[in-house]
Amino acid sequence: PDLFVLLAASLAALQLASSLIRRTHRAELPYLGLLAADLLALLFAHFSGRDESMLAFVASGVAVVLAFAPRLLDSFERRAVLEERISLAHRIALLRELLVPGRASTRRRRRLRDLSEVRAQPERVIARLKAELAQTKSVSLQSELHEELTLVLLLSKKTAEAIAYAERHLSMEAVATQPYLAVHFVRAYAEQGELSRAGALLDQMERRLPLDDTMQIALLIQARLTLIAFSGDREKLEAAFGSDVGLSIPEQGKRLLRGMAKTRIEPLSSEEELYVEQAFQRLMLLRAQRQTRLRPLVTYVLLALNAIAFLVTLKLGSEGDGATLIRAGALFRSAVHAGEWWRGFTAMFLHANLFHIAVNMYGLYLLGRFTEQLFGSLRYFLIYMLSGLGGAVASTTLSAGPLSVGASGAIMGLLGALMAILIVRRGHFVESWRRTLLWNLVLLSAMQIYIGFEVAMIDNAAHLGGLVTGALAAFLLAPGQGSPRRWLTELHRALAALLVAGMVFSLYQVIRTSLPTTILRIATHRVEVNGVSLVVPEYWEVSPDKKVVDDPFLDLHLEPKVENGQVQLASPNVNDPRYRELFERIAQSVR
Repeated sequence: PDLFVLLAASLAALQLASSLIRRTHRAELPYLGLLAADLLALLFAHFSGRDESMLAFVASGVAVVLAFAPRLLDSFERRAVLEERISLAHRIALLRELLVPGRASTRRRRRLRDLSEVRAQPERVIARLKAELAQTKSVSLQSELHEELTLVLLLSKKTAEAIAYAERHLSMEAVATQPYLAVHFVRAYAEQGELSRAGALLDQMERRLPLDDTMQIALLIQARLTLIAFSGDREKLEAAFGSDVGLSIPEQGKRLLRGMAKTRIEPLSSEEELYVEQAFQRLMLLRAQRQTRLRPLVTYVLLALNAIAFLVTLKLGSEGDGATLIRAGALFRSAVHAGEWWRGFTAMFLHANLFHIAVNMYGLYLLGRFTEQLFGSLRYFLIYMLSGLGGAVASTTLSAGPLSVGASGAIMGLLGALMAILIVRRGHFVESWRRTLLWNLVLLSAMQIYIGFEVAMIDNAAHLGGLVTGALAAFLLAPGQGSPRRWLTELHRALAALLVAGMVFSLYQVIRTSLPTTILRIATHRVEVNGVSLVVPEYWEVSPDKKVVDDPFLDLHLEPKVENGQVQLASPNVNDPRYRELFERIAQSVR
């Protein structure tokens, strides 16, 4: 329960911090008030020892809803806008306003309301916006209304008026930050025969394109296709339709674009030809980037390997059973010290229970795809594996617990790698986006480490080791500006091959190493039990009354008894043939 409460508190704290970093808090004050109240309730429940109370349960659920529902609704709303289903987007915005109350949500909902009404009653919407502008004194709100009125004019087919209005009240930099408005502006300029201005606006959009926003990428593709169509270059247009980009364009849209291409009569100027060629080349580049984003193959392979390993452990024994995990290759520190170093490879693919693997795989899915996109599949694989091994080394060296499993060390390495590349390559990203993401990652890492200190079952040494290893690996492996040197690429491939070989060898060792074999390898120590001195594996525990010694993971118990001057080792497992050699060795050590 305490882990659930801490995770929920982390979600609420991250949402609060993210809004402050993005400087959107003034427009979201009621929503942030809800988050702050929920966070205080969670912290009160945790620090007062009421993690299992109804207050903690309700507050945890509220934190999950407040954190995830707005993002999900944002995605649905933007997709609806992209597909020109404005009425649906307006209904989604109504629901979002209930969950995220504040001026920003109200403005979004009202803007979508106006867009949904503009085709039926354009003059009414235009008059309403002008009246609202006349009454508004806030500069930021006036800017939003200018953008909305410009878009309404464009949708009302008042193209010349919209361009003139935008030139008086908006800058092209401001237009470029609103992709939906910018796409309509590209078409407006093209319809007016001003392809150079349309191309310049596209360049502005390109500089402000987020790396992981597929919705805005789709709008940019739409804008570039519009520019190519109005240029009259049917060859380039058909080439675009014949690529994977064309798969995302409906047939009705293709017919419309082909109709635009037929209307061009005047020859292009040299500047216009340059913009059209750039649009085409960047369209093909975006196609390649889009394919990369949709196919993070290494991430999917890692997800599959973790899932398969979890299913195998369920076949071997019950969920969370220590003996089953040791048999499957868990990071059993006594065994690692005895020479079974290969457990560092296998442990990062094992998980104790369904909740454990669900949380880790969700983190891997979110972070893995983005990290693979930034570093490339080969470097990403190296960072993941090296972070997992770094976490295993730190866990074996620094952790006091006897057993550890999970991919969290490798996943923390991805966090470290992302923070490192955002620092090293700071000039390669839009600064506001880079700063916001970097601070969110720093806060997330800090919260993970704090939760690790608060919850005893979490292996914080593995988290810290993975985080540091991932950051160091990113500094060494971060892609440069030019093409990678061939010898460096070959070195990366050789290291990846070595890591894969280590994984295969470790799997072979898991298959061939039985539990009794592992136990016999482990170092021993002498204990005093029931007045009898005997040598047992170093991780065995003596009961508080010092009458029994047992294995905390296996069903092995020993109760030495002295009868007629002879020491007898009473145990329900004494006749188990798997542990005969172990019991014989213990019997020989009796004093």
